[in-house]
Amino acid sequence: MRKYNIAMIIVAAILLELTSSIQYYMARRGVEKDMVQKASVDMKQNQRVTRVKAEVESAVHNYAATMRNAIETPDNYYSLSARMVIDNPHIVGAGIAFRPGYYARLGKDELYAPYAYDEHPDITAQNLKKKKAVPQVCTRLLPFDYTNRDWYRHTLSSDSCFWTDPYVDKGGTFIVMCTYTMPIKDGTGRNVGVLFADVPLEEVTTMGNSLYEGIDRSGLIVFILQIVGVLIMALIIWRAAVVYKRQESKKKADPEKEQLTQKVLKLTEVNRKLVKRNMELAEKLQKLSQSTNTYYYQ
Repeated sequence: MRKYNIAMIIVAAILLELTSSIQYYMARRGVEKDMVQKASVDMKQNQRVTRVKAEVESAVHNYAATMRNAIETPDNYYSLSARMVIDNPHIVGAGIAFRPGYYARLGKDELYAPYAYDEHPDITAQNLKKKKAVPQVCTRLLPFDYTNRDWYRHTLSSDSCFWTDPYVDKGGTFIVMCTYTMPIKDGTGRNVGVLFADVPLEEVTTMGNSLYEGIDRSGLIVFILQIVGVLIMALIIWRAAVVYKRQESKKKADPEKEQLTQKVLKLTEVNRKLVKRNMELAEKLQKLSQSTNTYYYQ
């Protein structure tokens, strides 16, 4: 029974930990969902977003000719993408993604997508007003298979420019952003790649950062409570183990006492049987005495 109780305590502790973790995860997912919904409304109704979209579209179209001319020198795409980020305050990332195998000697798995991005984008209310921060631009190849992304497939198949729906950047910044894309053609007029620019939805991201900070503070409290609960459970288990060991050690330390106790129990049972037998004999003697007296009287 004691072992069963310990098992129940362990199961209860595990369930408590899982419940707290799931609640924290669902809270973050809820914030992310609310941010994306807010961003969708912002994209459709906010005049500032309309102006930003127009500026981004203009910037991408202005760079399109330069990108086409650099097809023979693909290494230049890193610097060209970086220049897009530096020259346009609304763009935090830009690049060009080519068809698989177009530059077979470059890239990885026949994929070549030079990309430049602001390593630490300052999405704050103060910086939005000043716009004086110099982007810390880094360049690299896209680290994922972009051929299965909607913005890439839709742009090539439709041969037209495309705005993605709002999404949360999972790369660590948790910025809500949209991506604008444009097909790039080679000298034969064939679509060979997709020029793209990442644009943050700044007001939504600022709101989301404050929400995430609140959730992280709550998460710290939950984590502390979980640690306390684990320590309490560990103390209970330790105490139960100590008591169990003491009982087992007592049994092993005094075997003669245990044997004596068993003998006493057996003697008690024998004595009970003897008492019962004597009472039966006394009853028989009494009946025999009564029958003898009756015979002499007759």
